[in-house]
Amino acid sequence: MSKLAPVYGIRGYRVETPQQLETALTGAFALNEPVFLDITVESIADRLPPVFSWLKKAGVDPEAVGVQAAL
Repeated sequence: MSKLAPVYGIRGYRVETPQQLETALTGAFALNEPVFLDITVESIADRLPPVFSWLKKAGVDPEAVGVQAAL
């Protein structure tokens, strides 16, 4: 995505490590203009949000609305 930034006339940084983030932020703030930061993060797709417990706490029967507890 950071390679699209020049198409819009702005600088883009791809960030994959904490060290790169610090460098990118320093550079972005020094420019004092719009900058695109493409920051990769750890995927949480393999973890489910605790929707079951949220519904139980709200007084809703999770199974009645089609939500199953995570194993």
